Amino acid sequence: MTTLVIGGSGFLGTELVQQATGAGYMTVATYATKPGKNSQAMWHTLDLRDPGQIDAVMAEVRPHLVINASSGGADWAVTAEGPIRLAMTVAKYGTPLIHVSTDAVFSGARSHYDESCRPDPLTRTGRPKRRRRPVSSPCIRRPQSPVPH
Repeated sequence: MTTLVIGGSGFLGTELVQQATGAGYMTVATYATKPGKNSQAMWHTLDLRDPGQIDAVMAEVRPHLVINASSGGADWAVTAEGPIRLAMTVAKYGTPLIHVSTDAVFSGARSHYDESCRPDPLTRTGRPKRRRRPVSSPCIRRPQSPVPH
């Protein structure tokens, strides 16, 4: 089984690549500026603003699973629109997509959030994530904190 980790050189992506290669999965990962350090993974550069690049990576890799752990920060074209382009391309190939996001879509005004809560982001990073949330995969998991307590 080949797993494609979008954003494999980032904070979460690095751990996902490590876990996948450690479990013996053929792992391909993408990066925007420089590849990660895991030599067991194959690395591809990818700009989520470019639908042609997304399609080229999918056509070459032919993954069985795609995990989107990308982060474009406040870059709307990457953080909000990139996952839409990714989801559309992945659907064309019939490949399952897991889209991982964070709780940055919420202001923190409440002590507990669930899937029924309306996003109310305060940050420049949270606003684009709010936009991408409804179009992500049917499997949504929003960790409350990406860093262990």
